[in-house]
Amino acid sequence: MASLIKRTADLFRDAGFPEVSVGRAFQESSKVDFVTAFRPEWCEHYFSNNFLDRDILPRVALANSDRTILWSEISETWPGAGVMNAARDFGLNQGFALSTSSGVVISVATNIPPSERGLRDLSAQAEQICLAPSMARLTAL
Repeated sequence: MASLIKRTADLFRDAGFPEVSVGRAFQESSKVDFVTAFRPEWCEHYFSNNFLDRDILPRVALANSDRTILWSEISETWPGAGVMNAARDFGLNQGFALSTSSGVVISVATNIPPSERGLRDLSAQAEQICLAPSMARLTAL
């Protein structure tokens, strides 16, 4: 799974989003596979404050897998968005999150909102990457 997570992150970086974090298993286990290209000082702050356990973004993205969620929507709509507020202190002001049907959560920091069509294309490509192992198992049967 780690290579699929990295390939998904690479997909978004190649599309012009250098600050991306991609992870899986936010719900079913304490072990989370992820890669991040967020700023090192933010990552250090995030993990030293155990934000992974309190970050509402993965849960919101997974619960809304049919659409892209803007970070501003998370901080304005869902209680417990304190991690989003802390991110602003590190210059992570705007962005979006989405998830795949296989439970992979993608969070992107960007000040330039992507086009809806561009996001649909990226989301579809991420879905293909993340579903590849399932399809391979089905083919093998």
